[in-house]
Amino acid sequence: MQLQSLPNVAPGSYDLMQYGDFSAKNVQKRTEGPNWQQGLYTEQMAKIPHSSFKQTHEKRKEEERRLGPGAYQINDFLIESDHKPRSTRGMLDQLTPRFPDEQLVGR
Repeated sequence: MQLQSLPNVAPGSYDLMQYGDFSAKNVQKRTEGPNWQQGLYTEQMAKIPHSSFKQTHEKRKEEERRLGPGAYQINDFLIESDHKPRSTRGMLDQLTPRFPDEQLVGR
């Protein structure tokens, strides 16, 4: 079975019977109708989140607002070193004094 193709049907062509022509008179007639108002209303309603997703929508908007310079707490190396565990003794320090008092008195 072969499909018959019409000579005026191709990419970029229009079905004039369905859409009508694009003359100035026809375009003016279509812009005066209520369709543009319905389209505008539908577009505005699409921007409003559904009531069940309102909390998620507000959370996303707040996250978008918080992005940007100065929004993050960046710590320098001094603040970071305060958070790390540290000791007052060095690596080679001993618990006993280097020169005990007994050694110093005997000399």
